[in-house]
Amino acid sequence: DCSNMCHEPSGIALIEQIGVGKGTVLLEDFAQAEAIFIFGQNPGTNHPRMLGELRAASKRGCKIVSFNPVRERGLERFAHPQDPVEMSTGTSTRISSHYYQPRLGGDLAALTELATVRASKATTSQDRASAWLEVARLAEDLGKLAEAARAYDLALIEEPGHVGALDARGALAFKLADWPTADLIYRDLDPEDSVLGAD
Repeated sequence: DCSNMCHEPSGIALIEQIGVGKGTVLLEDFAQAEAIFIFGQNPGTNHPRMLGELRAASKRGCKIVSFNPVRERGLERFAHPQDPVEMSTGTSTRISSHYYQPRLGGDLAALTELATVRASKATTSQDRASAWLEVARLAEDLGKLAEAARAYDLALIEEPGHVGALDARGALAFKLADWPTADLIYRDLDPEDSVLGAD
């Protein structure tokens, strides 16, 4: 049907990036969130039913931070068509508490910075390692391979035996032609733990 056709490209991209072909957030999460970060969404144009949830979150004090190169009216303010006061007075509810308009592709840089801040505030080594892995993957997506290598190294300082981080760092070493690092990592890494396989 139409919704499947429209969602297919984003579904494929989500599967490649996070392993799930649909959103990972439930509507119930909106009711409990203290902050909501929106990247590249145009709810007023593409999915107006989301505006009601964002409006309710904003009314209860949730901070909504939007990153979108387009100044989307629905992310700024929303007058609910079923609210008699807003309809009769011409008033509306502010949606985004902060609105940033990065250049196209700049949302990845913003995510990298957010993940870096998260890593600096994490209280356990496992949480810090996870945050640095996010930074590394985002940096790789941005093509900033030296920064990605540094973030993988920071994740490995926090969790030296993290197989996923080791493998990702080793694969990046191959991309960078950093043979000593690749040899050091893959010398002791079991082939079935590696995306590179036994070869």
